[in-house]
Amino acid sequence: MNRPACRTFFSALVLTLRWINWGIRWAVIWPLATMVLFIAFVLWKDGTTPGQLMAREIEQVRMATAAGQFPVNICRESDLFTTTPPVLAEDCPVTLTDAAGYAAERNRTLLQLGKAVWATLALLYVSLAVMTGVVPVKMAPYVYGRSALYYRQADGSTGKIIDADPVSDKNKPEK
Repeated sequence: MNRPACRTFFSALVLTLRWINWGIRWAVIWPLATMVLFIAFVLWKDGTTPGQLMAREIEQVRMATAAGQFPVNICRESDLFTTTPPVLAEDCPVTLTDAAGYAAERNRTLLQLGKAVWATLALLYVSLAVMTGVVPVKMAPYVYGRSALYYRQADGSTGKIIDADPVSDKNKPEK
C-alpha cells in the first residue's frame, strides 16, 4: 500500500474505534452506572438491604400459602400492551407455583424492568451527548516533525499558528 492509502485506512480505523468507544461510554457505561446509583439510593433511603427485602418476601409467602407453594402475579407483557396496565400488582391474577416457577417469574420481571430502564437511560445519555456536541470528530492531519503550533496549508507548506505573545499581532499565521 502506498502512503496516502495507509494514512486513509488508519484514519478510518481510528475514527471507527473512536465511535465504538463513544458508543460504549454513552450507551452502556453511563446508563448502567446511573442504574447502580439509583438502586443504591433507593435501598439506602429507608435503611433496607436486599437481604431484608428477601426476608419480608419469604415471610409473606409463608403466611399466604401452604409449604412448597409460591404465589406469582401473572401480568404478561402482552396484557400490558393490549389493555390498560394494572395499577397495582394485586390487580393481576395470582397463580401458585413451585420455587423454580417463582424464581423464573421474578427473573423475568426484573430483567424486563432492567432492560426498560437501561434503554431509557441510554437514549437519554446518547441524545444528550449528541445535542451538546460530544461526539468523535475526524482529527486534523498531523504534520510529522512539527509541534502542535504548526498547521499545514493547502499548498503543503506549514505555517506557525501561535507565538508566545497572545496579545500582539504576531499571533497571526505567516503568509
